[in-house]
Amino acid sequence: MWKNRGAEPLPDSVESEGKKIAVRWEWNRAASHSDAQEISFVYDSASPKLRLTWEWQARTDHGPIEHQIRIENLDDHEVWLPFIDSIRLDWECDSRASLEHLYIDKGAGSPSAVGTHVVPLQSGYRWEGTSSTYAHPETGEAREIIPWFLVERKDGTQSGWYVGIEFSARTRLALERAGRSLRSAAGLNPNPGPFKTRLKSGDSFETPMVFLGGTEGGIDATGIALRRWVRDVLTNPADWKNPHYPTLVNNSWGSGEAINEDLAMHMLRDSAELGFEMFHIDAGWFRGVGDWYPDPKKFPHGLAPIADEAHRLGLKFGLWCAWTQAALDTEPGALNLRDPRVNDWVVADTAAGWEPEPHRDRPST
Repeated sequence: MWKNRGAEPLPDSVESEGKKIAVRWEWNRAASHSDAQEISFVYDSASPKLRLTWEWQARTDHGPIEHQIRIENLDDHEVWLPFIDSIRLDWECDSRASLEHLYIDKGAGSPSAVGTHVVPLQSGYRWEGTSSTYAHPETGEAREIIPWFLVERKDGTQSGWYVGIEFSARTRLALERAGRSLRSAAGLNPNPGPFKTRLKSGDSFETPMVFLGGTEGGIDATGIALRRWVRDVLTNPADWKNPHYPTLVNNSWGSGEAINEDLAMHMLRDSAELGFEMFHIDAGWFRGVGDWYPDPKKFPHGLAPIADEAHRLGLKFGLWCAWTQAALDTEPGALNLRDPRVNDWVVADTAAGWEPEPHRDRPST
């Protein structure tokens, strides 16, 4: 059994007109409600006039439950809110229990060496994972993660819990074990600080929606249960009326920029044998950024034979491309930033020494 002994404190102060103001929250019983699917506690502050709604909801009879905090500014003046996590947990945990922590890297600019991390979660363990709209780790910087993780006991039941964030911007998950305490937090990424949120009169702030679930039976059982919940709750019901949705795709990015004709053909035939429905070639097939033609060294016969083979095997064929990105290649047909006809429509000027990345047009470092 997992028991959370941590409380979620309400913000005790805000800033208004340059001054820090203490906030005294009162529970609004009349505005609060609970039923089998939703719990909603409402708290009001008289001065400044604010309303905080603390919500849990279960949108299905299986899978995780969701949690969010909303603050409305009902005052005549704007206020600045302090940093608020979406959720904070403090599980009571036997210090002798053997635990593991599972989290997954984002693909980012190149495949990571590990991908799926399964790490012993011992006393003294401290971890933080971050996610943003585009993962671009600098040298020595930690790889961004899929904003989700799992903790489970390494015993016969393999019972565990997981938390994830339904938000694609700058988020953070944290995990720490000390003695009998296993603490976690999830929500917006407050770094670099200081962190404040401006809330104009009449506006509201919502923390990113998080989901929290319990599981047993190991990683595979967790994945099966979570996929069912994602299908029923987070995806568009209309998509499931299409008998061909979702398409099962094998993507070449597992080999990164090394993709070539021989490797593509090998992966394509494996895809057909394994029952995939599409083979998709990711970045690395082209001559250069903005030069969207097959690299003759990697694909001496072009891409048509690969697409034809995919169709012969009953698969769809996909191709990654960023048609609107330009760079410095001078081959015929390439989009060159130094060409006035191209430079006229780019969204930003580039320095004289600018160079593109292998498959993006952001400056090299």
